[in-house]
Amino acid sequence: MKRLTFVLGMCFMIFGLSACGSDKQKVENETEMIEEPEVTEETYSEFTWPKSEAGNLVPIPDSHIGRIEWEASYGFVIYVSETSQDQYKAYVDKCIEAGFDKDYYRGDDTYYGDNQDGWHLNVSYEGDDVIFIRVDEPDDKDESDDVTSEVVQEEETTSDINTSSTESDIRPEFKEALDSYESFMNDYVEFMKKYNEAADVTALMTDFTKYTNEYAETMDKINGMNQEEMSAAELKYYTEVQARVMDKLAETY
Repeated sequence: MKRLTFVLGMCFMIFGLSACGSDKQKVENETEMIEEPEVTEETYSEFTWPKSEAGNLVPIPDSHIGRIEWEASYGFVIYVSETSQDQYKAYVDKCIEAGFDKDYYRGDDTYYGDNQDGWHLNVSYEGDDVIFIRVDEPDDKDESDDVTSEVVQEEETTSDINTSSTESDIRPEFKEALDSYESFMNDYVEFMKKYNEAADVTALMTDFTKYTNEYAETMDKINGMNQEEMSAAELKYYTEVQARVMDKLAETY
């Protein structure tokens, strides 16, 4: 589910449709040069909601059709289908009522928040009546009750280090890719404002070509991203960047 690809694709489609006459044809020709990412059809079936601690913390969606990407005692990733955007919003309300109302952000199709114990929840509407649900354990989960010997304590210390590096930190290359994407979209919005106000868009065709080239370079970095592989911290940063980009794009409407 690569939502960033969808956002950028829509941006350029809007640009193409907004042009007119010969200029419109030039824009459409330029857009056709961009190779669209391959789209594969997802397969969903009936699934059983996790009975782990993580599963018990989060409300069960109305739909039982979807796909469990992964499930463990410390969290899970599930795609739930047959869920409209209105049902997604109602589900987010239930999650907030269940206690995931700390350090939260809520948008039209994105929500993340923590509960009082530090568990992380991310819910997003992916389109096509599919929602994404991810739960991760607290970053500083206390496992001292399980320590019964010096050897076990050393093993837990090692485990904590590994968890910190994979679940809490943001990889430099990951942050660089998202920062590059956000910077590009900020520039794009400013360009669109100029375009919408221009009486003659012919002089802007060179800039449009530049944006199509930058689009391709940015998408090379973004297309490899996948929410299932992100740590909790990375998923939160991804969501924050996406929310800021959507707010920025609203300025062009």
